[in-house]
Amino acid sequence: MAVSDESFIHQVAAIGEDHVSGATALALRAAEVLSSFIAIAHDWPLRRQREGLFTLCDQLFQAQPNMAPIINLCSAAMEAGQHSFRQPAEWAGEVGKVVENFRSQLLRSNAVIAELTLPKLSRTPNSLRVLTHSASSSVEEALLQAHRHGLKLSVVCTETRPMLEGRDMAERLAGAGLDVTLIVDAGIALAVQESDVCLVGADAIGLGGVVNKLGTWAMALAAREVGVPIYVLCSTLKFWPTAAGKGPRLERYDLHDAREVYAGLAPLRVQNRYFEYTPLDWFTAFLTDAGEMRRTDVTKYLRQMPYFDAGLFPAASGENDHDRHH
Repeated sequence: MAVSDESFIHQVAAIGEDHVSGATALALRAAEVLSSFIAIAHDWPLRRQREGLFTLCDQLFQAQPNMAPIINLCSAAMEAGQHSFRQPAEWAGEVGKVVENFRSQLLRSNAVIAELTLPKLSRTPNSLRVLTHSASSSVEEALLQAHRHGLKLSVVCTETRPMLEGRDMAERLAGAGLDVTLIVDAGIALAVQESDVCLVGADAIGLGGVVNKLGTWAMALAAREVGVPIYVLCSTLKFWPTAAGKGPRLERYDLHDAREVYAGLAPLRVQNRYFEYTPLDWFTAFLTDAGEMRRTDVTKYLRQMPYFDAGLFPAASGENDHDRHH
C-alpha cells in the first residue's frame, strides 16, 4: 500500500461520509486530495508514484461510487500516470496538469451552464415559477445568475430528506434575495403542476438514465404528464462513460444509515436510499458546458468518452474487481 498517510485516509473518509454536498463539490475535494498526493509523491520512484496514485484513486472510487465526476477525474489521472516517464518530476508534472485542468473545467462549467439556462428563465414578463429538487450547484448558480440579471423568479425547493440539502439551498437562495418557497418532498408532483419550468442537477448521467436524488423520477414523470419543461443542468464531467457501464450500481452502493430515517425502538426494517435513475427521454433537454443537448446527443457523447480501467492495468495495486466501479 503506497498511500498510508493518515491525512489522506481522513480526507478520503470525509468525502465518503459527506451525503449533503453535490457531485461538483465532492469532485473538487477529490481533486484537492490528488493534488496533495502528487506534491508529496513528487520525488518518489516512478513505480511507487504510479502505485500510490492507483491506490488513492481506488479509495476515492469506493468513497463515492455513484459520483461520475470522481470516476472521470481518477480515470484521467490514472491514464496520464501509467505512461512511461524518465523522471519522477516529469510524472508529477503531467499528472498534476491533468488534475488541474479537470478542476478548472469543473469550476468553469457552472458559469457556462448558467448562461445557457438564462433564456429558459426569461420567457415571461411575469414572475416565472421554477421548481427544483435536491441541491445542485449548477442549478443554484443558474438561479442566482438569473436573479442578478433582474429576472422575476418564484422558486420552489424541496426539503430533500433525509439530509435536507434542498432546505439548505433554499436558505442560501432566500438569503441572496430570491423569492423562495420550501415544500415537503411528497408535494413534488403537485408543485410541478403549479410550475412553469423544472430544473434539476445530476450526480451522474449514463446510458441507464439520469442519477439524481429520490423524487427526480416523480418530478420528471409529472412534468411529462402536464407538459412542463424540465431541464437537467449538468457538466459533461458528470457523464458516465459507456466503457465503465450504464451508470452507478445503485443496488450495491446506495444503502445508507437507517438512523437517518428512523432512530426509534420499534423493530422496523428501514430502507434509506438516496438516488434513483430517471430515463433520459423524460427530460426536455440537457444544459451542459458543451452546449444544449437532446437525448441522442447525450448518448453519442457517452459512447465516445474515454475511460481508463485500472483493473486491466498490470501495475494497478489492490483488487482487480472491475465491476465494483460500475
